[in-house]
Amino acid sequence: IVAVLLAAAVAQRISARLDRLAESSQRIAAGDFRARAPQDGSDDVARLGAAFNEMADRLDDGRRRERDFLMSVGHDLRTPLTTLRGYAEALDEGEVDVADLPRVGSVLRNQTDRLSRLIEDLTLLARLEAREFTLRPEDVDLAAHVRGLVEAHRSRATALRIKLNVEVTDVGIVHIDPDRIGQIVGNLLDNAIRYTPEGGTIGVVLGVDTGSVHLSVSDTGPGIDGEDIDRVFERLYVSPRYRPVRPEGSGLGLSIVKELSDARGASLRVDSSLGEATTVTWAVDQIAVADNTVASDH
Repeated sequence: IVAVLLAAAVAQRISARLDRLAESSQRIAAGDFRARAPQDGSDDVARLGAAFNEMADRLDDGRRRERDFLMSVGHDLRTPLTTLRGYAEALDEGEVDVADLPRVGSVLRNQTDRLSRLIEDLTLLARLEAREFTLRPEDVDLAAHVRGLVEAHRSRATALRIKLNVEVTDVGIVHIDPDRIGQIVGNLLDNAIRYTPEGGTIGVVLGVDTGSVHLSVSDTGPGIDGEDIDRVFERLYVSPRYRPVRPEGSGLGLSIVKELSDARGASLRVDSSLGEATTVTWAVDQIAVADNTVASDH
């Protein structure tokens, strides 16, 4: 009789805790991501509650990121649209002098280019996250390809009085998608240019280390605090302390690089500290690279 009574009491207590867990899950399902399950005790129910709360924390963090992302996108869309509307109204009302038309045309073109870049990057990022994109690997002289990609940015860097140093080692022929490599290099350089002030330096290094191809892009911008390094690849993440020197660009470049790298099994590392240079290194492991040797793209 005592055993039955004790079993009934324990069962009732466990049932009550499970009921609270079920209530919390229903609140989560209804959109209340602040709901948490009880974690009292050290039994299986407590461990289940801890796992549930960890899931709820991640869901809440994901919702916060999504909200911040939408707000950032709205802001980035609103700024060029406001400029376009202002000039359109001025043109419609005849308030723009003929002599000012070239300047107005240049502003309108720059703002439409900014909108197009943002929309294209948003579309590309969505496809990358959904893995709805194709890879067309081919035999590529990677060193020559990287040199060409960097040279395409040299005139822009020179116009902004930024020194561009290139140190490219011949890594032989690599079987890889040249267009995706172009997107990776282009986005890394665009990000470096955004944060490098006039008179600064951007360095690009390509080499091989123990069978791995590595590409690094460094800049002499504001640097990144250690606590923020893990967030630099989040969509549109810019802490107030790291406002770019040049606001042009979508702010999605590093997120695109991260998705492309994950899709190809490549790794990304950020080395930086606040107030010092930042280096982003992209690397593909387990590639046998030698002169005149075709390497597999993993």
